[in-house]
Amino acid sequence: MRERIFLSYSHKDCDWRDRFETAFGGGIYARKLDLWSDQDIPTGAGWQKEIADAIAGSRVALLLVSRNFLRSDFIINDELASIVRRNALAGSNDPEALKVWWVPLEKITPTELELAGLNNIQAVLSPDTPLSTLDEHDRDDAIANIAVRLINELKLLTDFDSTDRDEFKTQVRSSLGANTVLKEALAPGDYSIIYRAEALGVEVAVKALVPSRRMPWLADDFIRRARIVKNIRHEAAIEIKGVIDGPIKCILMDYAAAPTIQSLMNRKAGCVSCSDAATILAQLAELAAALHELDSTSILGPIQLSHIHFDEKTKKVQISLVHIANETLQSCRQRPTVLFDNTALTYLSPERYDGRPVNAMADQYYLALLGLELLCGKPPVEATAFADLEEKRRFFDGPREFFGELQKRSPDMAFVLAKMLERAPGERWPSMSDAAKALRQIADGAVPEVILAHASDIYKKKIRGNAAFFAAFYESLRRSSEDLARLFDPQRVTMEAQYQKLDKAMGYVFNFKPQIEPTTLDSQVESHSGYALKAEHFTFFLDSFLDALSTIGIADSYSMEAWRAVLNPALTYMRERVAVDAADRKPARSDDAGRVQPGQRRTGKKPPGPNLPLPGSKRVGPARNRRSG
Repeated sequence: MRERIFLSYSHKDCDWRDRFETAFGGGIYARKLDLWSDQDIPTGAGWQKEIADAIAGSRVALLLVSRNFLRSDFIINDELASIVRRNALAGSNDPEALKVWWVPLEKITPTELELAGLNNIQAVLSPDTPLSTLDEHDRDDAIANIAVRLINELKLLTDFDSTDRDEFKTQVRSSLGANTVLKEALAPGDYSIIYRAEALGVEVAVKALVPSRRMPWLADDFIRRARIVKNIRHEAAIEIKGVIDGPIKCILMDYAAAPTIQSLMNRKAGCVSCSDAATILAQLAELAAALHELDSTSILGPIQLSHIHFDEKTKKVQISLVHIANETLQSCRQRPTVLFDNTALTYLSPERYDGRPVNAMADQYYLALLGLELLCGKPPVEATAFADLEEKRRFFDGPREFFGELQKRSPDMAFVLAKMLERAPGERWPSMSDAAKALRQIADGAVPEVILAHASDIYKKKIRGNAAFFAAFYESLRRSSEDLARLFDPQRVTMEAQYQKLDKAMGYVFNFKPQIEPTTLDSQVESHSGYALKAEHFTFFLDSFLDALSTIGIADSYSMEAWRAVLNPALTYMRERVAVDAADRKPARSDDAGRVQPGQRRTGKKPPGPNLPLPGSKRVGPARNRRSG
């Protein structure tokens, strides 16, 4: 509920600052707007910290842009950089989001605006008619119009003003009783305010529902939800300490000190790793499974990055189970077309779009949306207008089109998320516990058992003994590289023998665990170390294997992702181990004609064909030279 406006200006434009402060600082405007400038910094205070805190505590930044403004090193490098970064969060519901309005005091070129990062931010006035070009009467009208537009932008004509909020805080304090000391507001929402508090010497958070005459049914539903989830004891859930059902509805919760994932991603300006994403999703899925045990209507609902607290050191997440969304509150389900926030369309599930009941199966969908946002840095489809729902429908029908490189980069994660994103709830994971187990295995660095089983089933039923598959595989492998064509020349090696070797090697692949020494692939490393294999040969192996699957009619995305997930670790391991051994091998000396040097094979007869380049993953521990000499 921040109504503060941060005024950014050059000290050489103090006269313009004074005009805005005079216009905004009295009468009807003073009741609605709090215009902050560096003139409000107390004597002796650290001015840089005061400015940073003021930006963080404002809803709108108002920039008085002139060439003096653009020539200020501090404004451009510190003040404006922070403002523009926070403006990038607008529409994300992040508490650090900041609207930016800039007022042209004089004509600024497009190049100057681009250099300042303002070219994509709408000016309050047309840059062609800056304030300095207006006569006094028109200038005063323009500034007054800016004030009115700011009031409408902040929605302060309908929201609480500062007097209302002070009175509400007094009512909350009274509801809590003498044992709880209420402190500052931490996070304002559309329907509630979260305060910092202290209960019997312990720091807590208080979530207080703002009374609404338009939606009186929210109050009882808010308390009902809190009482249901109060009994959840899970390390990912912010524990509820107490539920107060009085004139003011309040919930006392543990205080979560860790930052939100949204703020972490903003700070790093990127996405999280696949391992971290799996860790986060696994914990939330386990929490959802515990919630579903209460009843099928108790669900997590849509979860956004700003809802989740994440400790980077411990990799632990925490989230409040009491949030107001159409999917989580019973009364909201009875009003499914009511949009409770401006991100509702972005996080819409197929069930709600189709008008079907929303139950526990929908949580898989919401968590998968969160997973893609973690991995890609933004939601797969951002719906800010109803016209965007056409793109949402495309996503409902074919989510993999929006995966980008995920299927190649992390095929096991793509497999798990795609299953969670099936449009028909009955085609998703049988339960959230099943999804949680697969996510936990990815987080632990293992290929999920269900993916291994999927690939193994295909191998037993479709590949083993299938001459068409093996023929297609070796043909593709020979086409991919002249080196491999020579190595697998049918004139030199018996293909039937190669089929048997590959069949035997697949058993090693399915049982490969890089963290367990010796690995099942060590014998394969030995047999391949004598061949001049290059890194790309292992990629050709994978591509040829997948091509051969398509040849025999196995081309569905789940099967391709499963085989990528199974083969990638083994191929990586083989590639790195064989490359290490090749680097260690000494070349034969040309002056010892009749002598075989280490690493050189006798040429009296042709060497047998290899057992085939096979997969690999990073080696744990030092590499060992396994040449036979």
